[in-house]
Parts: sequence; structure tokens; C-alpha cells
Amino acid sequence: MGMVGGSLRSSITEINNNLIITLAAEMDDEDLASFSESVTLFSHGRKLNGAVIDFSMVQVLDSYTLEVLLSLSKHITLLGAEVVWVGLKPGVVIGLIDLNIDLDQLKFRTALNLDRGLVLLQKGQNS
Repeated sequence: MGMVGGSLRSSITEINNNLIITLAAEMDDEDLASFSESVTLFSHGRKLNGAVIDFSMVQVLDSYTLEVLLSLSKHITLLGAEVVWVGLKPGVVIGLIDLNIDLDQLKFRTALNLDRGLVLLQKGQNS
């Protein structure tokens, strides 16, 4: 997608009934809420197998951003699609730990990168 203020914008792409949701490096609360709503509207009425949320451009994670992304992930899961978070940088992982998030209790998985995330979704579709 295009450039805004020198950083890539967030994007939503659908490939083989899977969403690839790419988060921008920096989003303010309004941008994040608007993007989350866009993903929600985009995902309704589609037969989705899975969604990959790509954090590879995100360096840090605050509590509001985490809350919005957890809510978005739960929404996609409620639509019957598997969710995989990929590209978690050290600052994001530290944020998750600092906010006492137990990834094992969440209804989605994590992967090192987009390729591995898509492999996880493909394995889930074949089982």
C-alpha cells in the first residue's frame, strides 16, 4: 500500500480465504480504531480460513493497542477463522510480558514470520 508520513500504511489482503493484516510501524489511537473497524467490516461475509496479523513493522506495544488487537483477533476467531500473530519484535514481546499476557491462554498462535504463519494456517486447514 502507499506511504504516509514516511512509514508504510496498514493493509488488509485476502489470499486463498486467508487475511494478511499488516500493521503500520506507527498508528495513533484513532488510526488503530479505524483500521480495526475496517478489518472487521472487510472480514464479515467472507468465508475465511485464517488471518495472519503481521507485527513486523511494530517496535513497541502499548496497552490500548494490545487491547484493540486482542479484540480484533477474538472477533476473527468468532467468525471461525484461525488467527496467527507474526513478526513480533523484542519490544512487542517485552510489552506482552509487561502487560501480563499469557499467550498460551489466547485462542491464536504466533509464528516467527509471515511465511511460517501461512504454513500454520495451511496445516490447520488440512487437519
